[in-house]
Amino acid sequence: MEFAEKVRNATLKYRVIVLSFPEFMCVNPNKTIENALTNAGFNDAVILHIQDGMNISAEVGTHFSASTMPADSLAHFVCGRPQAVVLHAKGTKAQESCNHYAAAFLEALDKSAGNVRLIIALRSGDYQADQAKGDLKVIAFDGWINHSEMQAYVYQRMVSYDGPGSTNLYKHLVAEYASFDPSLAERLSQMEPGTLLNLPDCLSQIVSEDALRWSKDGWVHGTTCKSSKEAHSLREWYLVTHSPRHADMNRRLLEKRFWRACVKSLTPWLEERRLLVIDVLKKPIDRIEEKSGEKNKFQKKMGDKYVLVSRDELEFNDLVFRSYGEEFRESGLTDKEKLAVNICHMAKKVRDDLSHLRKPDVEYVKNLISSMDQLLPSNK
Repeated sequence: MEFAEKVRNATLKYRVIVLSFPEFMCVNPNKTIENALTNAGFNDAVILHIQDGMNISAEVGTHFSASTMPADSLAHFVCGRPQAVVLHAKGTKAQESCNHYAAAFLEALDKSAGNVRLIIALRSGDYQADQAKGDLKVIAFDGWINHSEMQAYVYQRMVSYDGPGSTNLYKHLVAEYASFDPSLAERLSQMEPGTLLNLPDCLSQIVSEDALRWSKDGWVHGTTCKSSKEAHSLREWYLVTHSPRHADMNRRLLEKRFWRACVKSLTPWLEERRLLVIDVLKKPIDRIEEKSGEKNKFQKKMGDKYVLVSRDELEFNDLVFRSYGEEFRESGLTDKEKLAVNICHMAKKVRDDLSHLRKPDVEYVKNLISSMDQLLPSNK
């Protein structure tokens, strides 16, 4: 359920709502809260930003034509129309004060005929999961988005940002490394395209801008996602560069992001071009067919046995194996055919890495893409 809908429904059902946020958020939830209250029928809510040292009772009272409005008095207050008071805590002491005010309000509800809703917004990390008890509802929200939403967000923001070459690898790299943080997706999408191929190492500049934040671990610091339990990629890179004990593990996690981007981008890209590469190698493949005496049948080793496959079922690794045979050498190859064979070797190397969950060599990837686009310019 979306955050706005959660707030709306909670306001209709509960008298006290605690909104728990991390210290760092990529979005400002204030407008969403106001819209949710309006949609619930609580127009013109009293919205106060409570600083350390402020007297909450006095601040609330001024909006109810009173010099002071203690929490128990607010709990009993009856308005002629739906009314809500929202307290945004701005500081450690302010959060304590808001918690105390809410606790006193909640305690007074047992014998209350009032109808005012009290909503407090905290960034203390005291509440990290939704919960409900009696007249109290807690909603924990970090503003992060899921992987499907990130993919859609990146494709919308990077609509004309393709590459390298005819691939969409850049988009997938941004989505994987931004993960759940749209603000990081913005930063990465503004980098020079070639820089993205240096991920994760090119994250150092961003981490250095707020190293203190990335040195901390936990939801309240905005370095982990509540729903996926995943760490922020900048937190992972901080540990790579600042914590020898955790460096290897976190580098593997970061390289897995690169691997996933390659799987999502290069796997379909290669498959779309495999039959076209086979067409370029038609003559040497024809010679294999003639020598075998089998029409459109090619022997292929699968595990410990050999099977017959059609021409269209030949994979890049099959073509690499066949390229060492005399059928590819007996009358020489054209420059175009040589390029196609070289592409098969590079494609095999990249696909072998991907099948073994390894980040492929970036130079191999770049050469594979540029060579494929040279061989098949109409597919760029």
